[in-house]
Amino acid sequence: MQTLREDEGLDAMLGYRVPAPETSRQWLDTCHDEGQLEKREDRTQVLSFLPGRVRWWC
Repeated sequence: MQTLREDEGLDAMLGYRVPAPETSRQWLDTCHDEGQLEKREDRTQVLSFLPGRVRWWC
């Protein structure tokens, strides 16, 4: 994230500055739902997990 934040060309293309890594992590943490992880049936064999539909804005 820090590399992206330092890229001035990316800022110009996006029209805004990429958020700091800590800010991004904090936002992603608001989307974390431990309850969704508990719904998995077999945790030992699953390499990835896509929960059901969730709000896109968290």
